[in-house]
Order: sequence, then structure tokens, then C-alpha cells
Amino acid sequence: MSRLDLLRIDIPPLSSVRASNQSRNTKQRRTPSGGRNGGPDEDTEFLDGTKLRGQTAGKLGEGHMDLIAQLEAEQIASLGKDIPDFKAGDTIRVGYKVTEGTRSRVQNYEGVCISRKNGKGIAGSFTVRKISFGEGVERVFPLFSTNIDSITVVRRGRVRRSKLYYLRTRRGKSARIAEQTNYKPTA
Repeated sequence: MSRLDLLRIDIPPLSSVRASNQSRNTKQRRTPSGGRNGGPDEDTEFLDGTKLRGQTAGKLGEGHMDLIAQLEAEQIASLGKDIPDFKAGDTIRVGYKVTEGTRSRVQNYEGVCISRKNGKGIAGSFTVRKISFGEGVERVFPLFSTNIDSITVVRRGRVRRSKLYYLRTRRGKSARIAEQTNYKPTA
């Protein structure tokens, strides 16, 4: 064997790499107990012949999500923010810290929450819409921003959607949202 043979690296063509990645879907097999893949005594077999056995097959990707959720929970706890329970349709008042030169003050922004994104996680945000001098104004706030002083729920709206983008085209009485009078806070 020559030195050139030792240095040569066999690189598969790009088309075969794509084909093997696409064919890596798992086969779903029924077990004698009637369950699907993932138990401690079961195997996960990929279409290209690769097998994962036992606990590895059952926890394929689970541990990473728990770790990320745990890190997010630690970050949220370290911020020490008190976020009220609100959803799209609620009228909320956001106290936002505004710095003008060397002075800092809290400016209230009150309007209807028309959307919440990314849930209650660290990357969550919400959009508030209000009518200012006859013009619709929307503002997106990060949920755990250090510039948010307070979030107060003024009234609870009764809506059946999670995103109220249709309010952008409505004016006057058609843009109203009915108030929810039987609100029970979740634990």
C-alpha cells in the first residue's frame, strides 16, 4: 500500500448522501405487547439498516428538550418577572421604560393583545394594538424584556381565535370584543 492510498479519502457523491438522509425514516413496528417503538426492550430500526437498541431507542431526542426547557426555566426564574395570565383578546396596559437623555420614566401603552408568540418561554412575545388619533398602532413586546416595568390586564375579552389579525381591517363597532365575565384564573 502506497502513501497515496493512505491519504486518499473516499467521499461519497452528494446524491447518495441526500438519498441516505431521506431514507432514514424509522419503521413503525407493532410489538407483542401492542405498543410502538420506544420501550426498554424494543429496537428502532432505520430504513438504511442502522439500529438503536433499548433505552437509546426510547429516548431519541427526549433528553435534549428537557435540558432546554430546564435552562429556560432557570433563566425565567433569574429574571424574577411577574407575568399575569393573559391571551389574545384581552385589553392590557404595558408599562414600558423609556429613557430620554439621562432621565428614565415609565410610559403606559394600553390596547388589545392581538397575538402571543412562543408561549410562556424565554423567547415569548406579544403584540398590542391600539387606536391613536384615529390611526391603528401595533407594538410587539418581548415577554421577558428588561424594559417592561409591568403588565396589567384591564379587561378580559371573549374570543375564539389565538391571532386577531382581522381587527386590522375593522373600524368602530365591528372592532369591539365582548368582555368575558366568568374568568377563572388557571393554577
